[in-house]
Amino acid sequence: MLFFQAHRWVEQLSRRKDTLPIGEWVLAPRFPVFRGEYVGRTERVEVPRWSPNLEDFTIADDHSVKDKPGMEVDFGSGRSDGKEAILVDFEQGPVKATRTVRGKDGKAEARTVSDSAAGEAVLMTPDGRLQVRDVASDVTDEERVDRLRRVRQRLEEIKERAKPDREKDPKKGGGGIFGEK
Repeated sequence: MLFFQAHRWVEQLSRRKDTLPIGEWVLAPRFPVFRGEYVGRTERVEVPRWSPNLEDFTIADDHSVKDKPGMEVDFGSGRSDGKEAILVDFEQGPVKATRTVRGKDGKAEARTVSDSAAGEAVLMTPDGRLQVRDVASDVTDEERVDRLRRVRQRLEEIKERAKPDREKDPKKGGGGIFGEK
């Protein structure tokens, strides 16, 4: 099993009876994928959305899972035929290899070399091409890291504003979203 992180720009999300305008980056921070499985999938995640009633952003909720606010978001490629990339194989963690080296006396000898690999994944795209992704490149991808930080910060700010005033500062009292007593 290998863990993936998915980022997707979401224009709108469908609920039972209506469509919610979103216009935000949404991310699934960590989800498992096994060999032979499709990488793109639907994950329940927190999604910021504008609430006209509150005149502020809130976390969108379809109320389908008790005590877990959020919405189901498709992190697939969005293809109309539903085809996604498949995780063919991966390698991560400690790696051992046997290497033949010549000693000082000139004789060949086999030595086991140990190293730690950041991880690589081989994906098959819907058109049958193989693609290699490596963890080291993704971890150092400044655009991805910055987007992850900004989305997490945005969600925290929205949640903090939604707390009643008494939760923010117990000395203030209050109760509702706008701090009414």
